[in-house]
Amino acid sequence: MYIITFIQIIGKLELNVIFWILTIWSPTISAIIVTGLIKGRSGIKNLLKKLLIWKFSYKWYLAAIVITLAPLTVAIFYTYIWW
Repeated sequence: MYIITFIQIIGKLELNVIFWILTIWSPTISAIIVTGLIKGRSGIKNLLKKLLIWKFSYKWYLAAIVITLAPLTVAIFYTYIWW
């Protein structure tokens, strides 16, 4: 969490980006907090353990990551490196 504050202080991260990050992650954070309050540490372990259950081959996960990051990489290259 401190890294986000540090990046904002040095001017590389605007305040709206921080709110965007919090907006995206707030359901996950809320789920972990509520699970911790109701079930304790064992509930949090069970919740996070389910993230490691792979129902598909790792190739499909790799394809999803590449397909998601490829346009972003091209956009960053075009914006910052090309010019």
